[in-house]
Amino acid sequence: MNSDEGMKTLIQTLDKLFLQENIDSAYDAYKNFDGFRKPSDMNINDYIVEFYQRYQKSVKHKMTLPDAVLAFKLLDNANLSNHERQLALTASTDLSYDKMKSAMKRIFGQNRHSGQNN
Repeated sequence: MNSDEGMKTLIQTLDKLFLQENIDSAYDAYKNFDGFRKPSDMNINDYIVEFYQRYQKSVKHKMTLPDAVLAFKLLDNANLSNHERQLALTASTDLSYDKMKSAMKRIFGQNRHSGQNN
């Protein structure tokens, strides 16, 4: 520790430990986001909030998705029937996360538990 080599060794050891924790944390954030599906008893507004919070944890680890992919992921993971999915696609005025979110909120409302998984 009293030499340059001792300090360098300490820093390398700490870097290995913290880098591994960061990798583990990043993977956990990714899995938490990617594996999230709307439960049948959750309303669409709560689903959208939870979806976005989980995505933001991935973003903190520099894992971002293109806006159109994020919009489709929001739709795909919402546990909607084929008919409901088509309604949301039709109502979304362009291919963006904000437009998809808005369309889903308009169609499925706050209290409706959509999703028949057809």
